[in-house]
Amino acid sequence: SWIEANDADLRSQEFVSLFDGVLVQPVTDGVILGIDVAQSSVRVVSGGDSLNFVLSRNLSLVDRTSAGSLPPGLVVLQDGHGSGLGISFDFDRQDVFDVALSRAVVRVPYDSIAYGQQLPPNFVRPALTRVDLVGITADSIAVPLASSQVRSGELIFDDVVLRSTMQSVLIGESIFERFALMGNLDLAPVENTVNALFLKDGSVDGDAPSLALTIIRPATL
Repeated sequence: SWIEANDADLRSQEFVSLFDGVLVQPVTDGVILGIDVAQSSVRVVSGGDSLNFVLSRNLSLVDRTSAGSLPPGLVVLQDGHGSGLGISFDFDRQDVFDVALSRAVVRVPYDSIAYGQQLPPNFVRPALTRVDLVGITADSIAVPLASSQVRSGELIFDDVVLRSTMQSVLIGESIFERFALMGNLDLAPVENTVNALFLKDGSVDGDAPSLALTIIRPATL
């Protein structure tokens, strides 16, 4: 067996560096699989010895091999997927630089109908109930900037932290390398990779994410 053939490596103190990871793959279609990384472990049994390797301590990445097939104009935001879903802001108007902001609001439309249509009959897959907009530093640290409940067909991010962050971007002093949407960082009970949300990218019906800035212009005499 594979275990017998790799017995020496399984017992080795270098096991963590020798072991590349595991692939969980369904043998039939129509399967939805969720993983609780914090509570999962790989149990290695060789001879009379056994050892548990907790995934959250011994693995640096939980990833998927493909994004699956989605209807046109939609992208998926999946809970527990560490990289989140990238979002960028194209500040192509020079007159918004070096101005004071009084408010910044990000709106992201989503499609709850298409989400349900992807499921088999009588199957209920929980959708995300809350989404965070985060800034990600050069050290890959995700800092929450604003949160939105999932309701009314669009996510609305409106927070003083978001406003101050956008102000820093406009004056060229941002500490973040990129921005992303993530399943709520404190979502109970655990991040499970099952909860998801279909977001619109605007390529089909023009209903795209948007950023609205309310700027303060100095008075002119």
